[in-house]
Amino acid sequence: MGFLHEHQRPDAADNARLNCQAIAGYADVMKDIGDVQDDGFAAGEDAREKMNKICSTLALAEKYFPVTVGFVPNGEHGGTMPPDVYLPTQTSTEFDPNSIMLYGSDAGTDGFNWLDRSTWTLIHTKDVHMNYPAGFLRNAEFQGGVMNWDERSISKPDTQRVVQLYPKKGPRRQQGAAQKRDDNATDGNCAPVRFVCCPISH
Repeated sequence: MGFLHEHQRPDAADNARLNCQAIAGYADVMKDIGDVQDDGFAAGEDAREKMNKICSTLALAEKYFPVTVGFVPNGEHGGTMPPDVYLPTQTSTEFDPNSIMLYGSDAGTDGFNWLDRSTWTLIHTKDVHMNYPAGFLRNAEFQGGVMNWDERSISKPDTQRVVQLYPKKGPRRQQGAAQKRDDNATDGNCAPVRFVCCPISH
């Protein structure tokens, strides 16, 4: 649809921290990467240093740890996505912790446990979910902004981005009594938008 994942936007590092070690397969890649020579690695780097580069550089992620491609930050912080690819995409003005395009902390990991942050793949750098009484969940990432999958939905900024990318064409819609509008649709010449986003396997 022309969207980046919310955790891959240019200011991702200011909002969401990637815990790459929690992604399934990390230990196996690290075990094999120590002796690998690549222009993307500096001479003398050990396996840990190479894994740090793999988990922050799109080209290396694609080559050595493909499952991380959906996690690796892009834009000015990661510097891994060419402008001609990034610029046509649509982001909201500010990071949206309720976006359906945001992976949850439990995405892509084996042995996940909400009580153990070392098993979380994505961790918000600020407390954003203040409605959760358990303090440790306040900086968790939830796809759609809530823990319960049945309650997740497209956020208002998500809807606004869809409208910007796919504006309704033709005459302005008539606001008749019989016409139903989605609560998340923006005002004006914009059609209601609904879509289903499938979570990644984990």
